[in-house]
Amino acid sequence: MHRTHRKETRPMDQIQFTVKTTETEPLTLSRAVLIYEDHKRRAFATVHQCTVKGGKPVLLSGRAMTPAMSRSLSGKLNRKNIIGIGEFLPENVLMTDGDTLMWYEKPQVRHLAFKPSTIYPHRSLGLRGGPVPIPGTIFVAGPQNWSVFAVKGTERPTPSTPLYAAPFYNVDQNGGICQGNVTIPKSTAADRIGAWNDAFFRSYFPHANYSGVVDYEGDVTALWTDLLDGKFGKDFPEEVMCSYGLTLADLIRKRGEL
Repeated sequence: MHRTHRKETRPMDQIQFTVKTTETEPLTLSRAVLIYEDHKRRAFATVHQCTVKGGKPVLLSGRAMTPAMSRSLSGKLNRKNIIGIGEFLPENVLMTDGDTLMWYEKPQVRHLAFKPSTIYPHRSLGLRGGPVPIPGTIFVAGPQNWSVFAVKGTERPTPSTPLYAAPFYNVDQNGGICQGNVTIPKSTAADRIGAWNDAFFRSYFPHANYSGVVDYEGDVTALWTDLLDGKFGKDFPEEVMCSYGLTLADLIRKRGEL
């Protein structure tokens, strides 16, 4: 059974705002998107042409927004032109969505540097550094988000891949990375993945952000001490990682919720 929704109009408060762009060509009002939702978060959108009469914008008749139209609009809204149509994506890129980029790093040996913490000395390793094995990681970088999660195995993650708490210092319980005074890249273009990795792995790790990061006697500080001492060789002990109870698909879905 199809229901016809009657559109109600009423006067709206005027909102003034400024749009800054690096382009010289002026922006003009062309279309408007109306989104309809119910309490179950189901949504329907219509796209309307717009015109200006007497100095005021006028909404014209519209049509239902299709998935293809939403993708086209998303590309036009991508101010930084992160991914162009038909552009090659590196194998480790898992998702792109506007200014947000998600990618995967395989398990590997990296040089990590630790320094003493005056805020949480009981969660600090002190001044040490060296090559250590790390698990597979998934990073998410965007305007309001810089986070990291861990995964098991050596294969590229799929939507059903379970996520685990990243066993690193400087990471909160939700996977959010504490930026501190680290300079992060201004772009989330795919070719800046190396710079994002360096911003995380080549910074100092002063302390754990919470207790119970890993299932290991002495918690994550004892784990990194043993890793630096070579107790586990070149393989990170994945069995100590704590599950988030989420899959990669869950993470992408939560990110896409309005």
